[in-house]
Amino acid sequence: MVPAGIAANKVVAKCTAGPMTYGKDTDAFYHLYKTADGQLWFTNTKISGASEYPGIPKDGERYASFCIKTNGSVTIRWFYTSADLSAALPYCKAIIAAPHPLVYDSKSVFENIVYSTDYGNKRIADWSDLNNSANHYHDKIFGLK
Repeated sequence: MVPAGIAANKVVAKCTAGPMTYGKDTDAFYHLYKTADGQLWFTNTKISGASEYPGIPKDGERYASFCIKTNGSVTIRWFYTSADLSAALPYCKAIIAAPHPLVYDSKSVFENIVYSTDYGNKRIADWSDLNNSANHYHDKIFGLK
């Protein structure tokens, strides 16, 4: 969804967001959130700071984060470690868990070959193979294993 009055070619970051599970004995939401009042949450649990963030495992099976920065800009990040999150927190007004990036650095991840700038320039998506777990965007990401 593009906000009213904004041309699609002006969108710099876009993702699916708010991964949640409903039902008896389930977590309400997955991954990392920072609320506008500064609270940090990780998978349905309030955490006191970046030091309690477990990071992304070596297999990469965690979501990206859609960051609304204090200067009004937005970006999509993968916080692999608590140190990464700690360094970014002062510049992020809000963070929303983002399972699948759709637009990154103003480019559609399906219409272009797009690599993240975080940690080794990992390819974001390959439309011809959405099951490729070597990419950030893959069908397995919806379940934390």
